[in-house]
Order: sequence, then C-alpha cells, then structure tokens
Amino acid sequence: MARCLLALVFCVCLLPSYAQRDCGTPAYTETMQRSFPAMPREILALEGTGVTASPIPDTAVIVIPVVVHVVYNNEKQNISDKQILSQIEALNADFNGLNADLSRVPAYFKPLAASVGIRFELARVTPQGAPTNGINRVKTSTKYFKDNDGVKFTRSGGVDAWDPSRYMNIWVCDLDLSLLGYASFPGGPKDRDGVVIDYKVFGTIGDLQAPYNKGRTATHEVGHWLGLKHLWGDGYCGDDGIDDTPQQQQMSRGCPTGQVHSCGSTPYGDMYMNFMDFTNDGCMYMFTLGQRKAMRRLFSQDPLRSALAASDVLTATPSQMPEFKGVDLVAEPVTSPVRMFPNPVIDQLTIEFEDLKWAGYSVAQVFNHLGQQVAQQPLSGSRPALNLGNLKPGLYFVQLKGNGGETYRQKIVKQ
Repeated sequence: MARCLLALVFCVCLLPSYAQRDCGTPAYTETMQRSFPAMPREILALEGTGVTASPIPDTAVIVIPVVVHVVYNNEKQNISDKQILSQIEALNADFNGLNADLSRVPAYFKPLAASVGIRFELARVTPQGAPTNGINRVKTSTKYFKDNDGVKFTRSGGVDAWDPSRYMNIWVCDLDLSLLGYASFPGGPKDRDGVVIDYKVFGTIGDLQAPYNKGRTATHEVGHWLGLKHLWGDGYCGDDGIDDTPQQQQMSRGCPTGQVHSCGSTPYGDMYMNFMDFTNDGCMYMFTLGQRKAMRRLFSQDPLRSALAASDVLTATPSQMPEFKGVDLVAEPVTSPVRMFPNPVIDQLTIEFEDLKWAGYSVAQVFNHLGQQVAQQPLSGSRPALNLGNLKPGLYFVQLKGNGGETYRQKIVKQ
C-alpha cells in the first residue's frame, strides 16, 4: 500500500454499551495536532530524526520495561497483582506468536502471521533507584477519567509518568462511560507517552467485561503505541501504510467467520482477525510481517523507543529478586556472580561460578516464558553444564536452587 498520512495520535476504544469496540481517533487527533503542532504527522516522518542507536538485529528480542500505574478510586478498581501479571503474559504471547488461538488464522493468511519479537517485563528499579515490582498504586478522589490525559498527571488526580525513555507507562483506571483505552503515538509529548486502559478490560483474570476479557485491548493499544494504524486507515477503504494488510472498507465487528470482502482488494477479503481491527478479544489473534517490520523499525528511529531498548531498569541484585511466579519475569543482574554461556545457546549451557560462595547450588531448573518448568538437572562440579538441546528456540530462565532454599536465576536465549 502507498505511504499515507498517519494522523493517529491517540486511539480511544469504547466499551460495549452495545457490546462493540469503537474509536474516536479523528476528533482526538485533530485536537492533539492543534495543541502540539510539532508532532510528526507520519510514522515515516520519524526517519532522519538523529537517533544514533545501531539498528537492532532482526533476530534480537527487544525487551520493553513496563510500569503499571493503578489509579483507583475504590478497591474494585485496585486490581490485583495477578491480574496485572496476566496482562503482561497476554502481551508477551500476542507479540511473540505464542497465543494459542494463532492456530485459527486461515490458511491463506498463515504465511503473513508474525512473531514481533518484543517482550514486556515489569520494571525492577524505580526512577529513584529503589527496588520495585513494576506496579505503582495511587489512590485518587477522581471517580473516573476521560480521554483528556487527566490520569497521566498528579495535578488532575492521576499520576505523572515515569521517565518514558526508561519505562513504558501503562495507566489502569476507570475510564468514562464506555471508554476502553487509548495510546500515544510515537513522537508526541513525553509527559503523555504511554497507554491508558480501563481496569475492566485489563488482563485475562479478575472481574472483566466480556467480550474484552483476553487482554487484547492492551495488545491493540500497544500496537498503536508502536505506530500501527487501524487496518482501514481510519477512512473508508483507507490505507494503514502496511503492505501485507488487505485494504478494507471499515472496522470489523463482533466475531466474523469465513471470507468477508469489503473493498475487493484481495482474493481472500478482510483480515478481521488482526489485532488492529475491532473484533472481539476472542476473534483477534495475529500481527503480520509488515506490521512487525514497522514496529521494530521505531527502535532505531524514535528517540524514546530507541532509549527504551537500552533501559537499565530491569536489573536487580539477587537479594531483590522475588520468588519466581511464572509471568513475573526478571532480567539478570548487570554484574553477575554466576556466568552462563554461551548465550544464546544451541545445545549445552555451561555454568561458571565467579565466586565460590555462589557455588552451593544443587539443582538447576529451566522455565519458559510462561513460567512453566521445562527441565531440571542436578548440579555437581565447579563448572556444571546443562543439556538444552531438546528445547525449542525461545526465551528461557535458568534458576539455580540451593539446599537451603536460596535461588538465583538468569535469562537465556535458546537458538
């Protein structure tokens, strides 16, 4: 498709008074462009902005540090840590082609389905340098918020963003009327950068509002935060600027089946199962190779996105690391007393203890990105080795356990 004007700044999706998504992008975009005329009007306008970071290899996993600000007026809105972790898990599954419903993509679109190669992890360090679990809870007297960014500022009853060059900010709150969520567009004001999601559609567990109970509102909005437009380009048979997404007349509703032809641009019709359409959570389950390329490109073009890829807020000392609980994944310390190599690994991973006081671990456990244990092996000797040749390629965590219950872990990539 031709390069097109990208007027998206914030996408506002609506909760179902009528059990459907909606988006108030055009009016909101016009308001934001009037208020901030320096904002780029196209994704492609980000080219040549002076970002000096080296392009990220296509095979590399980009890790995004996240802080979730829970801004609540009552305890029902003060959602649990488990609900928040379920959303992080859903994002990681959707952005890495690990969602179970990816298998439902029709055969004619399967060659286009992509793993974006982006991981989201809750931050381990606050802007002040203190340990954190990446969840920031703020009590407010404001009953609900609108799409005017009030939740993003302490002065209006919300909470100020953490440094957006080090954290992806997600605000979870009670949004006005039927608002589902909205996201900032790359290149906008730094103090407004991030995603806002209604607490009733955040995560995959808890008291959620069907049919938006699989975490796909956040997946959709993070797609906007990474520069993607709606498939129909917010215009009648419009253009989203992505080559491999078929042109379609307008948003899809509910849970379509079979081939739906609206603009007649491809033999297979609309890609209504794409995360950037408006179908129900249970009926959207893919990004395309073209969308993958567009999102990853930002990390060498947009200053904030580029800085995030090198953020230092996912580090913690072993004493700061909580017990491993599945989706609560952490990165290894910058200065590690245990060396695991080669990383990435193909078959055999060697463990080397740089200080003998760390050599008292007796068992190594291997967890996948969902927190499921996939291997376990006793440790012996000064340089034990783990055989990981039977594991599928992907991201894993190796956890060492001592007889006294102490643990230590590092992240590895299996090729």
